[in-house]
Amino acid sequence: MRALWISSDFWYQPATGGARYTHSVLDALRSSDVISVEREIVGRSPQPQDLSKGQGWLKSLLTGQSTLRISYTSPDVLTALAQPAALSGIDVVILNGEDQGRGLELLPPEIPLIYVMHNLEQNYAKISIEALPRCQQLMFGLSREFDKRVRDEASLLDRASLIIGISVDELEAACRDRTLASCWLPPTFGRPVARSPRPNPDHVTIGMLGGLDHFPNRASLEFFVEEAWPHADPRARLLLVGNGTEAFTDETKRIAGLGLIPDVDAFWAQIDVLAAPILHGAGTNVKICEALWNGVPFLASPLALRGLPKFHDPAVQVLARPADWCGALQWDRLLELAGTPPAREIAQWFNLSESVARLDEALTRLAPRIA
Repeated sequence: MRALWISSDFWYQPATGGARYTHSVLDALRSSDVISVEREIVGRSPQPQDLSKGQGWLKSLLTGQSTLRISYTSPDVLTALAQPAALSGIDVVILNGEDQGRGLELLPPEIPLIYVMHNLEQNYAKISIEALPRCQQLMFGLSREFDKRVRDEASLLDRASLIIGISVDELEAACRDRTLASCWLPPTFGRPVARSPRPNPDHVTIGMLGGLDHFPNRASLEFFVEEAWPHADPRARLLLVGNGTEAFTDETKRIAGLGLIPDVDAFWAQIDVLAAPILHGAGTNVKICEALWNGVPFLASPLALRGLPKFHDPAVQVLARPADWCGALQWDRLLELAGTPPAREIAQWFNLSESVARLDEALTRLAPRIA
C-alpha cells in the first residue's frame, strides 16, 4: 500500500510526548512490509499571521497560555491536497492527529483513511478546559468550541477505516459504537539506557519528567513537592527535568531542577525511581512507557497507568492517596523499590519489532478493502 502522510508541525515539537509518539508511528510505518509512506505533507500549527483578527482574539481569550489546541487546518495542507499530483498513485491517507482534519474534505471518499489518534480530543479538551481560569471556562461554554471539537472528531472517526492509537482505553472508546478497525501502537524506543544494577546504599534519586507548560505535569509536580516530598527520607534526592523545572531547585530540600536537557537518556541513567503522581490527563503517559522500557521502577497514581494493558509488577507501586505517597518515600521502601526493575516482558510492549508486527497484521486486514 502506498500512503500519503498528513500531519501538523505541532507533533514535531522537541521534548514532547506528541513528538515521541509521532516518530514512533513513523518508525513503524517505515519498517512495515505492508505499507510505504510515499509522500508527506506537514502543515503549520496556527501562527498569529495565519489567523484572522477575530480568530486570534477568540483563541487568546479562550486559551490564554494553555496547551489547549483549537482545531485548525493549515493553508499549507489545503493547498497541497488541492494539487492533482497529491493523491496520484496513493492507496491510503494517514492523518496524524485531529488538528489537520479539515483537509480531508478534499479527500475522495474511495480513498481509505488511517487515523493516528494521540488522544480522544474530547478527553484532552475537557481536562485542558478544566485547567483554565473560571472566566475562560465560561467563555468556552458560550463559544461552543468544545461541542465543535466533539462533532469534528466524531466525523473523523466515522470516516476512518483504521485507527492507530497509543491508549488501549481510548481505542476501545472510539470503536465502541463503530465498525472501525484499530491497532494499539505504543511509543517505541531505542536501546535501553545502561543503568547501575544496584542503587547507591547511601542515597536514592527520585526523578520527575515533564514540561511545566503542560497543566497535568505542573499539577503533579506541585502535589509531589508540596504534599509528599516533605515526608521523604533525608537520604532521598529529587531530580526534575523539563521546561520550567529550574524554578523548583532548592538545595535545602534536596531538589535539583535541570530544565530542558539535550539528552533525556542522561535522566534515566541518573535516577533510581520515577515519580508520576498524575492527577489529570488523557491518553497515555509516554514517560511511564519509557520507564518500563529502561528498567526504571516507579511510584504512580492510578491515572498515570491509563491507556496501558492491565499488568502487575512489584517494580510499579500504585498509590491512590496522599498518605500512600508519604509512606512510599520512607527509606526502606525506597531502597527496596530502587533495586526492583520492571519485568522485561512488559518492556517488550515498546519494542519496535513488536509494534511493526501488530501494525502489519492490522494493515493486512485492511488491504482487501483497498484492493
